[in-house]
Amino acid sequence: MKVEDIKWYSPLEFFVGAIFSFADPITDIFTLMEFYRTDHKTWFGVGLAFVLFPCLVFPVLFFHIRLDDANNLPSRYAKTAFCAFHPFSAAFARIEASIFCLKIRWFGSDEIDKDASDKAENLLDHIAFAVLFEAVLESAPQFIIQLYAMSVQEEPVAYIQMISLPVSFFTLAWAFTATDEDILIRYDIISSGSELKVKHKVALYTTQLLLLSSRLFAICYFTVSYKCYYVKTWYCLPVTVCVCVISVVGSTMRTVLLYWLWKKATDGSQAANSSDANGSNVNTLVD
Repeated sequence: MKVEDIKWYSPLEFFVGAIFSFADPITDIFTLMEFYRTDHKTWFGVGLAFVLFPCLVFPVLFFHIRLDDANNLPSRYAKTAFCAFHPFSAAFARIEASIFCLKIRWFGSDEIDKDASDKAENLLDHIAFAVLFEAVLESAPQFIIQLYAMSVQEEPVAYIQMISLPVSFFTLAWAFTATDEDILIRYDIISSGSELKVKHKVALYTTQLLLLSSRLFAICYFTVSYKCYYVKTWYCLPVTVCVCVISVVGSTMRTVLLYWLWKKATDGSQAANSSDANGSNVNTLVD
């Protein structure tokens, strides 16, 4: 995402993403406390490792991408520790981006100086990587651990587990939707992020929900079946059909949407090239 791709709804988009980035680690930490309280030390230890591991990656990411945010080395170290040495690095970056978007789209001019533009580009690049690392290193492992724990634990599922699991699920879908936008631009399926309207982003988010849901059903089916492998379960066929149908629907929607975006961008470029060629011919005739 570039500065010129920022739209009127970008502050809300970054703010909602920040809410997810704050809520996911917080609910995960409370779930770990529940694991410790119920004497599930292994789940607690593995979950704690996936909370702490991103805290070692985020500072490296922040220090190398946000090079222009501080002039001297001590200031850069201090800002890196404050903004990145914790599980909420992506949330802080999204809050910062939301405030920046408010300034230039809602309360100010669209024109910004070069120094501010460079810092904004660094911020947007940092968000793209931080959100991806957060999803891969924290949200996805915690999601799998908690899903497995809910499937095999003897005691009733705690309320915080029922809250934390869907939060991780929606956070993953939101993060992969943001990554989708960067991939579309990188592989020239669209020329810029400004071509993605709200309806396109909603469609991408929906496809991510469907694809993740199919994997959720598959993991649930595997864990429950593995635990009770000696019992002939009646739900094997319905669950298998549900997994296949949701996965096919999500994949089909995603393929159609990506093809439509690519076709629209290709037609737009051809029309622009044809217009330029016609303009050149007219100028030649006039001369």
